[in-house]
This record gives sequence, C-alpha cells and structure tokens, in this order.
Amino acid sequence: MAKGFTETLDNGIHRITSGSVSPGYNLKTENWNWYYAVGGYSAWGKGTAEVYGDCYTLEMEYKVFDRYNWDAGKFVKILGQEVTDEFMGTFHKQGLAQEFDMNGSVKKTI
Repeated sequence: MAKGFTETLDNGIHRITSGSVSPGYNLKTENWNWYYAVGGYSAWGKGTAEVYGDCYTLEMEYKVFDRYNWDAGKFVKILGQEVTDEFMGTFHKQGLAQEFDMNGSVKKTI
C-alpha cells in the first residue's frame, strides 16, 4: 500500500505514516511457526519517500503489534485435536503462563 501511495506523490521528499492500523494474519500455509505463535496481528508503517519524476526511493519501517492472550471462542487444531484458547488460558490462571505484548518491525528500502 505504501508503494502505491508513493507513486501518487508529487516531486520532493515526503514523510509518510499509515492513516490507520491494518489487520494481518499469518496463514498456516505460509509458515506454521508464525501461524501457531501469533496468528493475527496489527500492522502499520512509516517512512520517507523521495520522488523525482517517474523515479522514487521509499524507506519504510513496517511495524507489528499483538497481545499474546487467550480469547473466548478461538481455537486451533493440532494433530487433529482442537485446542481452545480457554484451555490454554487455564495455564495463565494456574500461574504457568503469562500474557505479554509483542512488538516488532522491519525496515526496507524500495
């Protein structure tokens, strides 16, 4: 989306930031580890675009956030067995697991 937006800008240097947070989701077919560890997350970006005629350089930082917690009604199937978030949440109630915030980012120049 940032690349498409940059292509609409006039010549010059522009600092850009996402207008809103976008939902993202790691699919099992893409990467099992990210699917089971994170699943859904929120993402946004910011960066600098330098536009000169038909050419541009876009330096972006893609940021992600997720709250690792247990939500009612969610589940995952592992080896044919349905594992609910409520079941995993019992470990939290027993003091064997903890909720936490996950933050990350990656920088890329296009």
